[in-house]
Amino acid sequence: VAAYRNVLSEGTATDLRSWVMEKNKNHDITETYWFGVQTGKHREVLYPSAASHPSLTTALKELTSHALLVDTLEQLLGPNPAVFELSFITSYYGAAPQPWHQDLDKDHSEYGLTLA
Repeated sequence: VAAYRNVLSEGTATDLRSWVMEKNKNHDITETYWFGVQTGKHREVLYPSAASHPSLTTALKELTSHALLVDTLEQLLGPNPAVFELSFITSYYGAAPQPWHQDLDKDHSEYGLTLA
């Protein structure tokens, strides 16, 4: 497990957060990039395309140009890895806040630990 600080600029992170909150507030389940969280109540996952908002394209550019992140991925996967995906787990607008928690049981998941 690795964690990298400041992978996105503060402006991009703020723009992404604002966009997700706006999508959440004006939630339209008919949009193709909303998927329900299987075990969560009052939460969904947003899987946008890069064309959904300019901040998504900016975020992908920042991710793919972050030297330490890209170097690590290339060491693990080889040259020019194509592995980026942006998704957001978000609570319904107006839902009670949730504390930080483990979404997957690390002892019973082949996919490791995910924090939400």
